[in-house]
Amino acid sequence: MDGQVEVRLEPQSGRFDVDDDRWLDQVNGLVSELRAGVDGVAARRSPTPGTKGGFEAIILSVMSAGSLTAVVELVRSWLVRDRSRSLKVSWTEGGALQSMELSGSELDSDRFDDLVRVVTRDLAAGS
Repeated sequence: MDGQVEVRLEPQSGRFDVDDDRWLDQVNGLVSELRAGVDGVAARRSPTPGTKGGFEAIILSVMSAGSLTAVVELVRSWLVRDRSRSLKVSWTEGGALQSMELSGSELDSDRFDDLVRVVTRDLAAGS
């Protein structure tokens, strides 16, 4: 990827099943907020026979530190609104898959700072 880093967000809930309409509405809300705030947002759904299908992942093509900062603020805000929410965040760094969990019940600014630092470094390197 020239000048962009693909970040994958996997929303999870400690309160709702993956195909619960209330959960799907919450994840759709996050996708809408991300699309309104940054470019390069795609939602992947996992088809489940007999259901509407849950979200597999939200894929972000981050192309600048500014767009990454916007994503971090939107994600932080979304997690704070319901402490039972969490996100598995993954990206590729130096050819290896890296990931971290961000939880609404245990928001840690250092985790967000680590994510910003790594992805910004990858953007600068042109991964």
